[in-house]
Amino acid sequence: QLGHNRLVTPTSRPLKRTFPHLRSLDLTNNSLPGFLSWWLPHSHLPSLQELILVGTSPSRQDILALAEAEISQTLEHLDLNANPLLRHTWDLIFDKNDWPKLRRLKIEGCRVEDAGMEALASCVLPSLQTLYLTQNYITAAGLDAMLQAPWWPQLRELRLVNNLLTDSAI
Repeated sequence: QLGHNRLVTPTSRPLKRTFPHLRSLDLTNNSLPGFLSWWLPHSHLPSLQELILVGTSPSRQDILALAEAEISQTLEHLDLNANPLLRHTWDLIFDKNDWPKLRRLKIEGCRVEDAGMEALASCVLPSLQTLYLTQNYITAAGLDAMLQAPWWPQLRELRLVNNLLTDSAI
């Protein structure tokens, strides 16, 4: 865990090394704009299963690096909570790559709107079982998009607390 540190700029040389057995990396509440785009292309994390980026404020380039990184093929848990993500960011995360092993996705408090749900619904997530979407801006249209997703029937846990859903959406 490297959470709650002062990793602000891409100067942490030890992180550029290979970690063949690292399974979980928690970077919670570090101000990391630019960090992932600097670090991920040079890292080798073949066993990484869990990546926690809560409150890290990733840049657009960081999100693109995440989507294109080899870890998209191994991650089982991705936590992006408390990061204000825009629609174009969603397209970058989920349109660039399949996430074949991703079982748990947390995107709470990220200002996700219906367009973001449309991008997520089109993503290939064959293993997704848990989806947390609390405190976003999802309406009936976003819920309808998710209902059309191929991964929808396999969900076992869904959180939609504090969104913009009304009785007509349910």
